[in-house]
Amino acid sequence: MDAPSWCAIVLCGAPDDRSVGVDLHYARGLPPGRPTGIHVPPGAHFVRVIGPADVSGVFLDVAEGQAKALVWDKECETFHEAKEDDDEANRYVQAAKSGKLPLAPCDQTRCDTWTRLVSRVDQALLDRIAPVGGTICASLEPDPFQNHKSKAELQLDQQLERNPRKEENEDACSSGGGRCFYTPVERLVKRKNKDADASELTESNLNRWGQLLRIVEKHYQGNPLCLLGEFQFSFVAFLLGQSILSFFHWRDIVTLVLNCDPITMDEKHRLFLEEFLRALHWQLHLALEEGSGADTNGLFEGGFMEELLEGSFIRSAVAAFVEMVADAPPELSRVADAAGKIKQLLKSALGWDFSITSLDNDDEFAPTVVRL
Repeated sequence: MDAPSWCAIVLCGAPDDRSVGVDLHYARGLPPGRPTGIHVPPGAHFVRVIGPADVSGVFLDVAEGQAKALVWDKECETFHEAKEDDDEANRYVQAAKSGKLPLAPCDQTRCDTWTRLVSRVDQALLDRIAPVGGTICASLEPDPFQNHKSKAELQLDQQLERNPRKEENEDACSSGGGRCFYTPVERLVKRKNKDADASELTESNLNRWGQLLRIVEKHYQGNPLCLLGEFQFSFVAFLLGQSILSFFHWRDIVTLVLNCDPITMDEKHRLFLEEFLRALHWQLHLALEEGSGADTNGLFEGGFMEELLEGSFIRSAVAAFVEMVADAPPELSRVADAAGKIKQLLKSALGWDFSITSLDNDDEFAPTVVRL
């Protein structure tokens, strides 16, 4: 096998009583105690383990010509990236590179879909926002529902029932797993001082472009594509890792960006907006469309994803954004086209009516209007 035309992930000590997923590939009953390898495209990947009570997962970035090993931690019941001085894992990596360890092929269609989902996730982003120890596990996250009480989200809490061994796992694995270090995104632009003009505050919430710009400048040195990577990371952590906090962060980024008027953006951020809309379309397609190639272990069976989206935020956000760009100038035609594809996907998959008059006006994610 010729480097750098390939890369691989090697799973060391995979449990025989768990289901293991690598990206959109899914396997049950891997050979116990023996290393298992899989060909993967270069870039970011997500390995998850589905147990009887919860799901744990870890992101890793694999470069061309590289093989990386994940080692099963029996105490914490999750995979961790092998340490540099792990001789056994290093032997398996060398066996993968030399061809002595057989590697399972990856399905090209699923690989192409996966590459689109994580196109902006890289090692720098993983170092920045992944949990301490790398493990994403909903049962180790703080209770996310103190300030989130919508019906669909409370149903999500019931469906992702907390692991009965939570306290035991927290004691054994206190250094791994828990909250991701996401960039803070305020749901509303708040009054900065008592002399702030009420009309300016209203305008800031109707068009959150200023807030987006401040976040990108403060946390990502002016590069909005880094925020796009965080958006992709949080979606995968929710969809495949069942992280509820990641769903909330994904939702907050969607709400923020779809409340930005592109006519006020500079060219760099308009290009970001186009790529963001394409990424959102792929995410929704994966979550909603049959035959998408994803195996989410039955989490979204019975129309649950549709109910979650219906009951929270995205319908009104997409409708308002499509209305905003309906008469956009020619330089925003690609933005309008991308938004129209999202609208059409939701309309065909869910039968939603996107006329503004059909939407619920009592929307907790709608912009704040200050009465003068």
